[in-house]
Amino acid sequence: IIGFSRIQPAMSASDNGFVSVKEPETNWYPAYEVRGEGIFIEFKNDEINAWVKNNPQVSERAALINANYEASFIGQNHPRNITPKFIMLHTLSHLLITQLSFECGYSIASLSERIYCSEKADGKEMAGIFIYTASGDAEGTLGGLVRQGRSDTFPRILKKAIASAKICSND
Repeated sequence: IIGFSRIQPAMSASDNGFVSVKEPETNWYPAYEVRGEGIFIEFKNDEINAWVKNNPQVSERAALINANYEASFIGQNHPRNITPKFIMLHTLSHLLITQLSFECGYSIASLSERIYCSEKADGKEMAGIFIYTASGDAEGTLGGLVRQGRSDTFPRILKKAIASAKICSND
């Protein structure tokens, strides 16, 4: 965290209302040490691109999400394009977080995500998910999450996450 804002959201240090958390003459930011564990999943971009091509309804949904975002206050001030690939990665991340919470004992609230998603036009094509837990104390190092990421365990968890999405009562 390099700063904050109030009332008007600031997306970068150059935005109006941004307040830095450090003094201008210092060369460091405040921080704290966390302990944690995580699972990183890298996807084949060609496979995702083929999936998007074979499922046009995903592109239609992305267009609707983008139109709604562009009409919002933050979208008018900070444009971005939400791609079908990002939707897939983000949705799968949440499915995995839910399933992993059952499997490893962490609560859903204690698991976080980072989505690594970009296209060739952005300079580097990426498709990855990092699901992790981090805590300022020893709770972030129970070891259960890393164990679920092993090759003898993770495929079963992935299949269960996808199967549970097919019967989700919230969809």
